[in-house]
Amino acid sequence: MHRRSWFSIAMLAVGLSLLVAAGPASSSSSKAAKANSGALKKGGTLRVDLPVTDIDDIDPSLAYGTTTWHIEYSTALKLLTYPDAAAPRGSRLVPEGASSYRVSNGGKTYTFTIRPGFKFSNGGAVKAANYAFAINRALGKDLQSPAFQFVADENATNIVGAEAVRAGTAAKASGVKVRGNKLSITLTKPDATFLAKISMPFFQAMPTTLSRQNKVINVDSGHPLPSAGPYYVSERVPNRLVTLKKNKNYAKAVRKFKKRPAYLSQVNIKTTVNLEASYQEVRANQADYTYDIPPTAPAELGRQYGTKKGRFRVATSNCVSYIAMNSGGAGSGAALFRNNPKLRQAVNYGINRNAMVSLSGAYAGVPTDQYLPRGFPGYKELGAKGYPNASNMTKARSLASGNVRSGTWKYYYGLASPGPQRMELVRSYLSQLGIRIDPQGFRGFAIYDAAGKRDSPHAFTTGGWCQDYSDPYDFINVLLYGGNIQAENNNNLAYFNNAAYNKRMESAAKLIGAKRLAAYSKLENDLVTKQGPWAAWTQPTNQFFFSNRVNPKSLVYQSIYEAYPYNLTALK
Repeated sequence: MHRRSWFSIAMLAVGLSLLVAAGPASSSSSKAAKANSGALKKGGTLRVDLPVTDIDDIDPSLAYGTTTWHIEYSTALKLLTYPDAAAPRGSRLVPEGASSYRVSNGGKTYTFTIRPGFKFSNGGAVKAANYAFAINRALGKDLQSPAFQFVADENATNIVGAEAVRAGTAAKASGVKVRGNKLSITLTKPDATFLAKISMPFFQAMPTTLSRQNKVINVDSGHPLPSAGPYYVSERVPNRLVTLKKNKNYAKAVRKFKKRPAYLSQVNIKTTVNLEASYQEVRANQADYTYDIPPTAPAELGRQYGTKKGRFRVATSNCVSYIAMNSGGAGSGAALFRNNPKLRQAVNYGINRNAMVSLSGAYAGVPTDQYLPRGFPGYKELGAKGYPNASNMTKARSLASGNVRSGTWKYYYGLASPGPQRMELVRSYLSQLGIRIDPQGFRGFAIYDAAGKRDSPHAFTTGGWCQDYSDPYDFINVLLYGGNIQAENNNNLAYFNNAAYNKRMESAAKLIGAKRLAAYSKLENDLVTKQGPWAAWTQPTNQFFFSNRVNPKSLVYQSIYEAYPYNLTALK
């Protein structure tokens, strides 16, 4: 599943009045961590399993999976960060790599003062140039970073000169300047979501020695990946392991700054391990945490440990799972749904969301047909205007009649259980509409690599999205705006590119406050009910299972990254 973060909607509501205020310096340590720090053990190795899949990427300009952002929360040094705390405090950005910032030029120029004394894990000093390098690296055409659309959107956040870097006519964005310990970033127009976007891990301090043409794949002593947060990645072998070690240089020489906690000496993450074996290892305290558990496990764990304070924990998410229907890509699969909204609506009526959710077991989530999570800014319950949780095959067949095109259509799905079972369930629904599929299974994030290519042959792909920041732009524009479709690393897996809706997304992005949310509510309503580029089916939960070696007092849920950070975790 892809990624998320958070931005106070109050910021959007007040608009430009906020943009002229200077950002205060602030500690990023949590009250909870302070209260427990005296009792928490330092040292030891946390043993982690990542079942079935590998991480999506280790390169900080490309990594965009929930797992990698969980890792980077403890390795990255960003200009601003979210504190090591539970919500609401942990949901409010505070300066970290920057000691302060000021906004000028009518809300278009942000000037960050880089906090002196920070060092990378290799001993190199963190300077303003390291942040400028990260921005320009993400803008470059060679890596095709998914970060580009967040800072080069002419209707929202748009750094001056960003397009020239992507086009290859400039090496650096003219709006990104370094003067001593000052980093200034100038936008083409004010945008209230800029601070949330520049706080994504894509834009963390990076060594200027990283290649701008080739992505980082393997990490070891001969191919280092220095970072400036509490930890760094010391080793990465694809499809095998990721190792984190404590950054001994972290904040050593930084004055008037409370260092973020870092209790563990090391974190060993085994990837592509067996799902059931991983679960049993944690039960037997042979591993300390698993990123996934079998669908049959939650009911048992809930009875034994509860869901709030023990070894098993369940939290709501700002995520949506969906089936994207390719309606505009360059591959052969787009022929089924191109200019065919009635067939997309037929699929939405035909699937049984209740049955699909039930395959994931207890506490898995709630059915939904909407593109924004419940309770998210801009969310408005569609009710009877939307699609049923149980299939309405009569309505579905009526809409499909005369709109099904001949052929066998590629259906991308995840191999992790219950992905294959859910695919077979959807296959049965589609067959009743006269649609034959050719299923192709993928392990983990490989499905996004395949479906993210503009010429992908898929007609359907399963996907999921979690918030990057708490604004509807992050779901609607980021995932469905046709103007951002590129050769690869696309987030718009439906390749939805409708001129009228593109224009409405552009207009909504320019609004603030109540008008913005109202525009996005109406936009989502029409996307779901009139166009149906997705068949959204669940708002999932986050589930966590730890060994008895992990000290429960150290577990603080970070609501932005929707995880328990490694740098806060301690062993008994």
